[in-house]
Amino acid sequence: MKKIILILLFLLNLQSLTKAEDISEFEIEGISIGDSLLDIFSKKEIDSIEPTYYPSSKKFYDLAIISSIFNIYDQITFGLKKNDERYIIYSLAGQLYYENDFDNCIKKKKEIIKDLSSLFSEQERFDYTHTFSEIDDGKSFSEVTDFEFKDKSVLRIYCTNWTLETEKKRGFFDMLAIDATSEDYIKWLDNEAYK
Repeated sequence: MKKIILILLFLLNLQSLTKAEDISEFEIEGISIGDSLLDIFSKKEIDSIEPTYYPSSKKFYDLAIISSIFNIYDQITFGLKKNDERYIIYSLAGQLYYENDFDNCIKKKKEIIKDLSSLFSEQERFDYTHTFSEIDDGKSFSEVTDFEFKDKSVLRIYCTNWTLETEKKRGFFDMLAIDATSEDYIKWLDNEAYK
């Protein structure tokens, strides 16, 4: 009987995700867009992490956190608004490292896409390759799949293949990322962050 109830609860949760108007119902390690980072870490812990700012606008910033409290991901990156004392999460990305193992990264991405395609069948899907032409030798790239919601928030799944030059210079690893991004953060990225 318990198994039947658990299965029904799981199916009901999947249905609500399929009908979601935005990304806020999607969780990474139990965390969602709109949550406060203060629910997970203390202000002192948050403020001790070096933020990553974008070239043209400091309206938002990212905090990449590696913590033993994460059960699935090697790192989670949080997109936060500058001067927000509540530390509301606008972007949330779980990352798994695939050091020099891009083929297995792609294999795992395909498995995730297969699972998510049924959950997000009502969302528009885009598949593309993004080349990091501005970074080092300009040959690093990501294989990307986006699920776009009606409000323009996005669930992005991608594998990044950094060139050897970039890995050595910056200490980067090939990685798989699942990135939930709010409409506000997407608009900022598209219109301000790199202008």
